[in-house]
Amino acid sequence: MVAGATQVCWAHAILMDSSPKLNSTAKGPDVEINLRFNVRIDGGRSRVLLVSPDGKVSTLKLTGQATPDTLQTRATGLQPGAYKLQWKVLASDGHMSSGEIPFTVN
Repeated sequence: MVAGATQVCWAHAILMDSSPKLNSTAKGPDVEINLRFNVRIDGGRSRVLLVSPDGKVSTLKLTGQATPDTLQTRATGLQPGAYKLQWKVLASDGHMSSGEIPFTVN
């Protein structure tokens, strides 16, 4: 008889919490951005982009990783309007994951 074992593998990093939150309103003009995932991520190979109301895309400089499952950055000088954060992270298992967080600045 052959017994098998079940392995739990996280194929992708899943966003568990964010600031700003999905579809929330943030007070501008400067917005602190914190992303927390379900697994350790490689901050050096991860990216956070900001899409402005006019469609312009800019890369936000990551300011740190308070813990191995988080990313921090800051967007400055934002005018009121609808924005999108686009994130792309490399999980500890080597898989890339991405997502988007729409939010409004007032």
